[in-house]
Amino acid sequence: MLAMMDAAPTPLPAAAAVPAAPGGLPRHAAALLASLADKTVAVGIIGLGYVGLPLAVTTHAAGLRVIAYDADASKVEALRAGRSYIRHIPGHTTASLAASPRFTPTSSLADLTAAAVVVLCLPTPVGGHNEPDMSYVTGAAAALRGVLAEGALVVLESTTYPGATDEELVSILTDDRSGEGGRAEVGEGGGTTPICRRSRSPGTAQGGVVSPGPPGLLDGGVTPAAAAAGVAHPAAVAAAVLGPPPRPPFAVATDGGTTAGAANGGTNPEHPPTKSVPPLPPPPLPRLVLGTTLFLAYSPEREDPGNATYTNASVPKLVGGVDAVSGDLAVAFYTAAGFASPVRVSSARVAECAKLVENTFRAVNIALVNELKLVFSRLGVDVWEVLAAADTKPFGYMRFDPGPGIGGHCIPVDPWYLAWKAREVGGGCAFIELAAATNAAMPAAVVGAVSTALNGRRRAVNGSTVLLVGVAYKAGVDDVREAPALVIWDQLVALGALVCYHDPYVPVLPPTRRRPALAGVASVPWTPASLVGVDAVVVVTYHRCLAPWAALTGYTGPVIDTRNCVPTGMGLDIVRA
Repeated sequence: MLAMMDAAPTPLPAAAAVPAAPGGLPRHAAALLASLADKTVAVGIIGLGYVGLPLAVTTHAAGLRVIAYDADASKVEALRAGRSYIRHIPGHTTASLAASPRFTPTSSLADLTAAAVVVLCLPTPVGGHNEPDMSYVTGAAAALRGVLAEGALVVLESTTYPGATDEELVSILTDDRSGEGGRAEVGEGGGTTPICRRSRSPGTAQGGVVSPGPPGLLDGGVTPAAAAAGVAHPAAVAAAVLGPPPRPPFAVATDGGTTAGAANGGTNPEHPPTKSVPPLPPPPLPRLVLGTTLFLAYSPEREDPGNATYTNASVPKLVGGVDAVSGDLAVAFYTAAGFASPVRVSSARVAECAKLVENTFRAVNIALVNELKLVFSRLGVDVWEVLAAADTKPFGYMRFDPGPGIGGHCIPVDPWYLAWKAREVGGGCAFIELAAATNAAMPAAVVGAVSTALNGRRRAVNGSTVLLVGVAYKAGVDDVREAPALVIWDQLVALGALVCYHDPYVPVLPPTRRRPALAGVASVPWTPASLVGVDAVVVVTYHRCLAPWAALTGYTGPVIDTRNCVPTGMGLDIVRA
């Protein structure tokens, strides 16, 4: 097991911080390799969503101890009770986790001090102008820095731009650890002044915007100055994502006066109360040194929720270290964690770029067939028949199908990270941006098809009731992040339509960043009775359980089919869109 930090560590010069172990490895690296080999290592996972929870399941199944952290107390409580909040992770799996002494779900960041490996599985969305928003990751790293054990391996799995791991995370994790999170320090005249940290704005190449942390991260509740507009301080994000750090202890008294035990107003009758003084601050933690007391790597998640063929453990796992030793340790970790095929690449940047290429490839090809769908429709040609014909070629062709848009946590977002980085270094990704614009136009094309179909029946969209079938971003999952159905919903409402939905995987809409007002809206039943009074049906996501479409029996309104899945021969007015 890695040696953990003492309560009062003594700073060491960087050059002599950690002696090498026999064989040339730094002492902490050798210790971590040994603990991975005998599976006595504790693994911390920050973020228990669609990436973090499956990773926790796989790592625990491989025999490792898992400390699973999330600031969302409802997730932690669910895991403690053995309940799953992700549909494709069955309840018996989470029940097994809850019963295991090797699994600790927590909302206390301090518990991660015991982890020798920490994996960051946090959102990396884009902002209002499609610029990278790394605030969840940088905020978590800033908060983690104060509790991270010496010699720990930190791995980022979230999608990011090239250089984020070896620039941004290295800078944050190796920063001074003596005044974590905007700690208040005594200023002139006995007042308090928040320490400011530099936070790089994703929208500029230079960054360097100074902003203090939030009140919850300042000792004594000091109110900081306002942060610069549009810049998220890592400590501020840490407060939102990770929660505030433990509060300092109560003040103790001198000369037997007021004490922590007398916080209710009692005093020692034999000694008059004297002025309370704050406790002495803990000794400063030594800076972490990359390659000796800190190891850092990037390994992109390759989750495919609902995929019955490939599990996350069976998919080859790309691993790129910021340095050679970090890469070795990351490969050893994923091997010990049950991943069948870790694939070592030369650097974290190569792994970061590979992840962007994977998802950009899909986004661009989907955009191509989406555009062809519009062109062939105007030509009176069935795009689905065309694609089936092209798919008979056994080489040099890979089929992609058109749809109502793109969704999920990867395809609509990741290409923008590459395009932004390209602009930063003086290049451009016009191809990527054109594909993104094409895919983003698809929901409007579907709404146009609804309008045309209703106009053909002398009805306006305004005042019509439209049923959306399938709001998850893809078949077989309950994930609505960036789902095109929600964009279609917005556009129909803007035209005056009344919108309802059916999705067997999403019985109630969860809160989303962009559409919090839809949270709590419930799915309507999938029965002929529910379609009475519905003017148009739009099939957005084809869950296999919707077949054989008995609910549409006798329905006389238009059925807008965006997935080529509604069968002919039912006497329906089907419009392919």
